[in-house]
Amino acid sequence: LTPGAAACGCAFDGAKLVLQPITDVAHLVHAPLACEGNSWDNRGAVSSGPTLWRTSFTTDLTELDLVMGQGERKLFKAIREIKHTYAPPAIFVYSTCVTALIG
Repeated sequence: LTPGAAACGCAFDGAKLVLQPITDVAHLVHAPLACEGNSWDNRGAVSSGPTLWRTSFTTDLTELDLVMGQGERKLFKAIREIKHTYAPPAIFVYSTCVTALIG
């Protein structure tokens, strides 16, 4: 790598690379489905216990969600559903360039 170059292609992918080895938490990608699809299972984490990291969570934002400002509502709903269904000790929320640009 050259100085300043992204090791994984984008900031989201780099964050996922660093945090995915934390296996007992939920990793929620607040973005269109393709962002998670591009990085899903590119690298693994080894765990002799928790396997929650193997479940992919995303808000699956669409063009309509972005234009109409529905992203925040979908994020709230996703966090609530993960909390009630899996009760993880933490939920990591990843932003991508799409959600970062629209705020």
